[in-house]
Amino acid sequence: MLTAQIKYSYPFLPRVNMRDRAGRLLRREGLMLGAISVLLGTIYRIVTSLVFFLQADEEIFAYDSYYFILGESFDFIVRKIGAYLGYPFLLSLWFRVFGVSMVWGRLFSVLCSSVFLLFVFLTIRKVSNDARSAMLGTLLLALLPFPLRYGHIILTEPLVWAVLSAGLYLLVRGVKEDRWGLLFFSGMICAVAFFIRRSALILPFVVVPSLLWVHREYFGKMVKGSLSWISGFLMPFAGGIAGFMIYFGWDRLQEIRWTRIPNITPEWTIDLQGLSSYEYALYTLQPTIWKGTFLVMLVMIGGLVMLMSLFRDRWKAVYAAAFLWPAFMRVAFDMHMGGLDLARMMVIPSIVLFSDRTIRKDHRFFLALSILIGSTVGFSSVRLSGDIWNVVIYLSAAGLVLLYLSDRLQSRMLSSILMAGGLISLYLITFKEPQIAELVRFSLPVITMVYGMSLVLAREVPDELPLTVVGAFVPMVFLYPGIPVWAMMVGALAVVLGIVPLIMGREHFRWSRTRFAYPLISVLSVFFIPNGMPLWGIYLPFIGMVLFMLPTFIRSHFMTSISRVIPVTGTFLAFCLAFYSTGSLTMSLLAAVIIGSASAFLKHLEPTSMMWRENVGEKISVVLLMLVVGYLAFYVYYAWTEVYMTEFLFPAVVIGGLLLWTLGKVRPGKDEGSSSERFVSRILSRRSGRGTSALFLAFLILSVPVSVGIYLDDDWFREEAMDKRPYMRTIIEVASWIEDNSEEGDVILAWHCYAIEADRETVIEVSNARIYNAYTVVDDMEDGNVSLFVRDWYTDHGIWQDQKVFQEYILENFVIDRVIDGNECWIRVT
Repeated sequence: MLTAQIKYSYPFLPRVNMRDRAGRLLRREGLMLGAISVLLGTIYRIVTSLVFFLQADEEIFAYDSYYFILGESFDFIVRKIGAYLGYPFLLSLWFRVFGVSMVWGRLFSVLCSSVFLLFVFLTIRKVSNDARSAMLGTLLLALLPFPLRYGHIILTEPLVWAVLSAGLYLLVRGVKEDRWGLLFFSGMICAVAFFIRRSALILPFVVVPSLLWVHREYFGKMVKGSLSWISGFLMPFAGGIAGFMIYFGWDRLQEIRWTRIPNITPEWTIDLQGLSSYEYALYTLQPTIWKGTFLVMLVMIGGLVMLMSLFRDRWKAVYAAAFLWPAFMRVAFDMHMGGLDLARMMVIPSIVLFSDRTIRKDHRFFLALSILIGSTVGFSSVRLSGDIWNVVIYLSAAGLVLLYLSDRLQSRMLSSILMAGGLISLYLITFKEPQIAELVRFSLPVITMVYGMSLVLAREVPDELPLTVVGAFVPMVFLYPGIPVWAMMVGALAVVLGIVPLIMGREHFRWSRTRFAYPLISVLSVFFIPNGMPLWGIYLPFIGMVLFMLPTFIRSHFMTSISRVIPVTGTFLAFCLAFYSTGSLTMSLLAAVIIGSASAFLKHLEPTSMMWRENVGEKISVVLLMLVVGYLAFYVYYAWTEVYMTEFLFPAVVIGGLLLWTLGKVRPGKDEGSSSERFVSRILSRRSGRGTSALFLAFLILSVPVSVGIYLDDDWFREEAMDKRPYMRTIIEVASWIEDNSEEGDVILAWHCYAIEADRETVIEVSNARIYNAYTVVDDMEDGNVSLFVRDWYTDHGIWQDQKVFQEYILENFVIDRVIDGNECWIRVT
């Protein structure tokens, strides 16, 4: 009675709804998980910022900011720094609040990295609505040494990550919710990123096409979405340029140094100042993979999922991956394994597909397998040098474009035209670049040999038979030295075999009676095998193809029952092969992680792709894919060097979180059979799905200690006397000596990291590779009454060595007061 009166008297009291309570708990859990991942990443970066050694460019950016503190004129600052004043200006404001110090400069980067981690978490959670997946992705970003390496240093990367992640989070929300205001503010934030780092200039060429594509079915949305973002992007530009012109005039705007544009010569040299060697590019690329195993793995595997969700014919994405996977493995293990061991490593993940009966019934599987084996032989046998990897990347991108256009046009005639255009382009490229020609000469004969053997398994004429045979034999004929008459005759015979079904018509061609004659294509391809190919490049594909074909004839269920342990088997094989070839435990663990994760993932490749398309959606997939492609195109000159690879952090981690979320939803379909068989099949498939997701997650988690272990074993941690990468303890101790022996406002001669930490001006200009004129430096020291000199690695190479005038001046006027970790601290005595 009392309860009824209370309900009647206070009708405004809300009723307790269990669903609302669950929603509130989930929201609280999400906020808590996000806070934990961001807090752990922040603590980790604070510790490393106080311990780790110095990146060479840190002192440049720190001293550029110090120019503002010293009160240098705007003309001087613009001439020294150029147009990208955003980072030095903001860091100078930070210095004014907290004090000038390398330590405080690094803590500014830590703050930016924390903002970056927060927006990564929010982006993954916004798309997936799953806080756990968002937390896992953010934690891996927070804990891996590669993003950590650049998450605390005084460079533009942490700040531009924070700005771009905020802009891209608003972009994802705007695309997902069709909110044009969010797209406008996303453009404004991304424009701010351009004044920090010029790579943000690629965003209009990425975002606008993405918005046009995802809204292609509605003209109004196309116009509103693209105009909203681009107007937001252009507004800061217009305001900044107008203000500068009003204050300084048009002539001064023309004097600002914006950026340098790579020059592409007719010899395919993509260069700014001089030729770069392949060995140097490989050296800088390899640590990227070691330290960022998880990131590279997710770009490769997650990129394949996105491609499969965007293609109508998902096998075309598999064809592209079959070519790119051996290239990736070659770069990862090139300096550590022989050609045969490397080739074995490249084909291990295909064992997973071998165990799937449904895939083995599809002839497109054998075409993908042929491309994989041919690419394996090519990348394992041919030694690439120079800037050739840039050309390989562009070739791969062009191939994806052709495949995608062919997939969308759905026309046999247009597909043939695209194929012809691709062959002409390939011929022109191989004519200009002999190394590409060598790679094609080694790959194509193996592809056609394996493909010809597989034709006997096809139950009907494969749709891709004519294009495959023509596309393989025509380049082989023209790439054969001298193009002899016999080569043209053999190629013509093979082409006839390929196009006869097309000429006669599929319905009139009796494939069941003639398919056993098509292995003749394999025999004909042997004539084009180059002389330099190793013997295993011939017998290894043949033996592998026989093993793949045997279960089809035997019809054994053995491979089906053993399929659940195949990813573990691939992991074990990769570890053993890598350890046998290199003798390195860390390298073997890295191989096991890479191969194991790829094997576990391939087990449910197609259902994962379907779930990705259903849950993530085409809109977000297009945006993420374009981000990866855009930054790859922008940085192709640098050959994926270590520091520039950091631009892929945001898309890689978002892909990773969404991939983990998608894998948890994979449930293979029902099998045919009796009710008891269907019941057992459902249980096994669910367990299999969970097992694959858990196994993939286990490999990703294992990649953290593997990456950390290899990173800590890096030569950069080998401390030397007068180390050119001084640790923070050395910088702090040298700076303390400078402060004890000088007054505020005094000018000193020391490298910029020591000067910044001591809040003193140095007489040398900021640079980490400059050789200074001894007479000029001595005159500046006399004019500035310099009483302290620190001889470290940089001043030793830039001033002391081979400059007797400077040596004599120092020896006559200074004496060594202290030696700190190999750095000589000189003090004036006269």
